[in-house]
Amino acid sequence: MPPLLDATPALGETADEPHCAELDTVFNGRFRVLRTLQAYAESATILAVDRRTGDEVVIKAVPSQLLTTGSRLRFEHELAVFNEIAAGVPGVIREIGRGVEWWYRVRSFVPGRTLAERLHEGPLNLSESLGIGRNLLSVLQPLHARAVLHRSIKPSNLIVDATGRVNQVALVDGGLWNGVQFETAASDHAGATLYLSPEQAGLIDCEVGEPSDLYLAGLVLFECLAGRHPFVADDNEGSILLQHITAQVPRLRAEYPHVPRAIDEFIQRLLRKDPRDRYQSAQAALADLEQIAAALAGGDPDPNLVLGLSDRRRTLTAPAFISRHRELDELCTHLRLAKEGNGGLVFVAAESGRGKSRLLDELAQRGGEEGFWTLRGQGQHEVGQKPLQLLGGIFDGLTSAVTARPELRDELCSRLGHHAEAVAGAIPELAGVLLPAGAPANVPEAFAEARSIEALATLFEALGSAARPALVILDDCQWADDLVARLIARWQARRLSESQQACHVLLIAGFRSDEIGPEHRFHSLPGTARVDLSPFDADEIRQLVESMAGPLPQQALDVVQRLSDGSPFMASAILYGLVESGALVSAADGWRVEPHKISDMQ
Repeated sequence: MPPLLDATPALGETADEPHCAELDTVFNGRFRVLRTLQAYAESATILAVDRRTGDEVVIKAVPSQLLTTGSRLRFEHELAVFNEIAAGVPGVIREIGRGVEWWYRVRSFVPGRTLAERLHEGPLNLSESLGIGRNLLSVLQPLHARAVLHRSIKPSNLIVDATGRVNQVALVDGGLWNGVQFETAASDHAGATLYLSPEQAGLIDCEVGEPSDLYLAGLVLFECLAGRHPFVADDNEGSILLQHITAQVPRLRAEYPHVPRAIDEFIQRLLRKDPRDRYQSAQAALADLEQIAAALAGGDPDPNLVLGLSDRRRTLTAPAFISRHRELDELCTHLRLAKEGNGGLVFVAAESGRGKSRLLDELAQRGGEEGFWTLRGQGQHEVGQKPLQLLGGIFDGLTSAVTARPELRDELCSRLGHHAEAVAGAIPELAGVLLPAGAPANVPEAFAEARSIEALATLFEALGSAARPALVILDDCQWADDLVARLIARWQARRLSESQQACHVLLIAGFRSDEIGPEHRFHSLPGTARVDLSPFDADEIRQLVESMAGPLPQQALDVVQRLSDGSPFMASAILYGLVESGALVSAADGWRVEPHKISDMQ
């Protein structure tokens, strides 16, 4: 490594408290060095005073031999761009230059402390976190407009007031400088990999563009609200990289119910694995965050907003959860009743394609936020299915829970009483969960079916308690076999006859109303609540498809609304069809309709 300073000692001999002689050294004939901030084998960062202006600055220097010709040209381009936007943005690059053996970058010194230091004291409140997000996106927007990425958005590169206030935040460092591939490795591998997008780390074959910076912004916002990184921060670089590409980002509301759902969804959208599924621009992300902030300031503690409507996308992404607020509120009322001990059975009915399963997904998420133990079973349309096959997911979830919490076995057996043996007899895979090792699970053949239904109804009721209520979702019950249908009916009959006893279980049975006849027992069970899903109106269809694509031409919207007939499933399928057929084409200024092709859409 060539000597950095015009006088000895060389930079890097001390990282925090420099020798007295170092205070008098001068870098590049202009900057008087105060102290070394960081020193690695391939770069060094120093705090200095610009002798021309008297300003304190931060200098990062890299040996010339580590840079390619392309990197040097890019540095000069980024310097010009940063100079254009420097006014009012503290911490940006002031100068990029070249010495005899070094390239260096000079930025303003921003007094204060890093957000990383502030987060060591705990998470930020909602207002502070919104301020961080709005500041951050406001800085990224003009950078991205000039095709410059920051590439190094992390709490240690965000400076807040020395007292810890975060109403004014400065984003420092960044640009290609932080993305240069040096010939030697960085010193802090695991720490560096915490703040990389999957494409930036080379984990997926996608261009590193604006969504990469937005992914990093999402990591920072998650950490602001949760006080921790969304992935496990260990010392294994490979483990952290694997989490970036495979681990599900935790739902904030599951742990922090005070976080509005819109904020949770906003961060989830920033942190999608595929950059094509994230926000495509800081401008669109900022527009949504401003809308959320305005709704909160207006007194709405949990605004229902459709995100991504202003995002100019070049590809389609998964649709947001649109409308169904009335139906979801009704189901959430039943959740609250079950939590209070007034559980019961609720049917959710809808024609094919009207979003029943998507509604139940949302309900499961709400249940998790409210502390419910959620178990799900799924009907399958196949010939010769096994009896009780729809309940397979329930039994798998029960087995996994007992494996993770062995004390749960005793709780369940205590509530089941003598029915435990009958449950094990009906469901052999539960024998190891409910019975001691080697214990027989015998049920007299003459009474096996009736006793099994009674025992399973008892099991359903035993799943919930005041300490941990249970949400049991059985989807696509139009394909339920007779035993499952009788079990649901028996459980409901028991609830009506034992109405004075507390029940902390909400049983949801979803079915396609166009696939069961009027004579089906589900239509005649007494005392059941029922939620029916109506078709989407034209505005709801528009919100759905624009959450996937961003703003669309009116002609494309007209086709989707006309052909979908109010079905959200058909609306998304038709939109995909328009794109795949070339009738709807992505252009630099948004989506464009090909008139000849769209006129042929059936």
